[in-house]
Amino acid sequence: MSRKAHPAEGSKPRSAEVPKPPAGVGTHAPAAPPAPPGDSRRALERAALAAVLGVALGIRVWKLGYGLPEFLDEALPFRWALGMWSDPGGRIDWNPHRFHHPTLPTYLHLLVQQAGYLFGRLLGVYKSAADVHVGFLVDPTSMALAARAAGVAADLATVLVVALLAERIRRGTGWLAALLVACSPTFVVAARSIVSDSVMVPLATAALERTLAYRERGGRVRFVAAAVLVGLAAGSKYPAVILLVPLGVALWLRGGVRELRLWPLAAAIAGAAFLATTPYALLDFATFQRDLGFLRGLAQKGHLGNLGESGFLFHLRNLSRDISWAGVPLLVVSLAWTASRARARPDASLVWLALLAFGLPIAFARVEAERYLLPLLPLAAVLVAELVLAAAERIPRPARAPGLAVAALVLASPALAASARAVLASDADSRIAARRWCEAHLTQRDLIVQELYCAPLPGRIEWLTARGGALYGAASPELKRRYDARRWFSSVTLPLAVVGNSTNRVRPSSGPPVDIEVFPHAADFNRLVYEPRLLQGVDYFATSSAVRGRFEADTARYAAEHRFYALLDSTAEVAARFHPRMAGGGPEIVLYRLGERAQSALAGLGPLDPLWWAETIPRGYRERAENALRAERPRGVAVRLEDGSPAAWVLSLRPVYQYLLGDFAVAMGSELADHGRYAEGRRLATATLVVAPEDAQACVLYFACCARIGDWGAARAVIERTLMALAATGGTSRTLRLHYGEVLLNLGDRAGARREFEALAASGDEIGAEARRRLEGVR
Repeated sequence: MSRKAHPAEGSKPRSAEVPKPPAGVGTHAPAAPPAPPGDSRRALERAALAAVLGVALGIRVWKLGYGLPEFLDEALPFRWALGMWSDPGGRIDWNPHRFHHPTLPTYLHLLVQQAGYLFGRLLGVYKSAADVHVGFLVDPTSMALAARAAGVAADLATVLVVALLAERIRRGTGWLAALLVACSPTFVVAARSIVSDSVMVPLATAALERTLAYRERGGRVRFVAAAVLVGLAAGSKYPAVILLVPLGVALWLRGGVRELRLWPLAAAIAGAAFLATTPYALLDFATFQRDLGFLRGLAQKGHLGNLGESGFLFHLRNLSRDISWAGVPLLVVSLAWTASRARARPDASLVWLALLAFGLPIAFARVEAERYLLPLLPLAAVLVAELVLAAAERIPRPARAPGLAVAALVLASPALAASARAVLASDADSRIAARRWCEAHLTQRDLIVQELYCAPLPGRIEWLTARGGALYGAASPELKRRYDARRWFSSVTLPLAVVGNSTNRVRPSSGPPVDIEVFPHAADFNRLVYEPRLLQGVDYFATSSAVRGRFEADTARYAAEHRFYALLDSTAEVAARFHPRMAGGGPEIVLYRLGERAQSALAGLGPLDPLWWAETIPRGYRERAENALRAERPRGVAVRLEDGSPAAWVLSLRPVYQYLLGDFAVAMGSELADHGRYAEGRRLATATLVVAPEDAQACVLYFACCARIGDWGAARAVIERTLMALAATGGTSRTLRLHYGEVLLNLGDRAGARREFEALAASGDEIGAEARRRLEGVR
């Protein structure tokens, strides 16, 4: 039996053995070999991820110019960056002088602003740095869009990094985890709101991804990258420093105690990266320490009105909106699965450790801010996506793709719909509607007082202050004309104590200072401004549910505010009411017209006492303050002594008054005086001068009111007292000197008036020119 010959292993068949095609039959190139299943799967995953990035970009840039040219965003890093180069010559002060957030996001926005300035110079739009700042006041659209675009770019980076992190947990999960983040309404809103969190989250997620990479493969570059990214994330928001904990656990999982010895080095690298982006934490340590104390108080005592509840339920509701109610139980299953098989699931364990490290503090803190959920969402998305893929692998192969598609729709569709509603709501904010109503119905003779979060009305004082500033003076003539044409309103906003310290530092004449609690909570200070007599002479008052809702939720604690609202409802007319058209569309705003009935009721309360604000201070503080001050004539509960002067405990509250009420009293008094209500304006000026006699601005207001009613004797006494108080601190006020000369002239002291005018006439400024003009009249 013959045997068939076979070619040797590795040899090629001879060409003669390949049959030739028959004559006349065309030849064709051989078909390409089919792609391996793994390559096809990876191509599909890459295509899915690209589609997810497209969805993320589309929903974030949709209506990106919402609200503009009304710029309602808090946008703290953007505004802080703008303040760092508010010098007319464009000089940058690299110290932000505030550390409520680390400074990496602020520096990034400073970079964006400088790039916009350079681009504007090249195009001839800006002639100087002052043009940028004045132009922002006229129309903030271009700068706001650039800042929002930076947030969108950071969000897209988050989507991409989440995919990389998910792939480390389980192959093929990246696109699904990225989809959950791409559709998240919390991320969509934050990306467009110019917040520091948008910068922190991609850095924190990347730090965790590098941590997992180091646990698996080691390597100096991965170790350093993980530590640096932790530091950069902490340089964006302080809580990211907690990622040093998973990094330490990863070191231990990789090499036990021997590897864990590298953790101090990792902390040092992270600290160096943090200081590289927040250098003034050391260079201005006193301010840094002060602001960290403020943040601790915020976590412990919460925002306005949120005094007894933790943020757990608030964040749980938002989490269920972002990953759907189906995603929340999946997350619980993932926790149970990981806890039961921690050794077999080291990467999932590290992700869960990071999630809990971020989540537990905000769950127990009394803070309700949606953006605080941002660092948790990528981790939750990764864990949910992993569980879905693990479940999909247990079903028959033909059903896997349809099953994953259904799961993706169930998890992402509700979030995407919520994101669309949030985008539409942001473009229909009730505050914009209230502004439009005021433009149509109010004149500059109507005095309106508002709570926070009402209509964004440029006030007269704000308009005049900017117009008299150095930036306006250095701006181009065209921008000055545009600014001058900007409409302003006779508008004042009530100051609101939302968070902060509720103690006051009392300084005895001898011995160390003593910190004494004024109120149990900072929000209790708000009763000082909810005094109905402050509305005497006011035409309109506007309330916002963002403020009023908190106060009315606890009428026992906020009794003064409740009485204030009750008086409005019973005596004032509702001129307009603005309901948000959808959830997230701003607060409900009510504008009250204070007509004859309301003014009659307010007049019946009697004139405003300049020490009205002290009347609500608790007796406990009064007595402890006077004991600490060792007052010679202690009065305990009395606001004034027998001679009418303020009690020692009242004067001890000078820092509280200046911080909360000083600017408000001068602005409110100025508006009242401008509307011919001189008695009311003078009382508000007196309120400031009682505790701060050296306040030249309040003294100018007092003088203006006295001049209009002809009370020159009172004006002389107050100006002399203020000038003496300024001299005691080594200062003076040329404006007050000019007014003092006018007072002396009206009192018949022509020689004294001449001396004042002659002392001022030598200078070449506006005051000198006015002094020379008046000197001619005296001669």
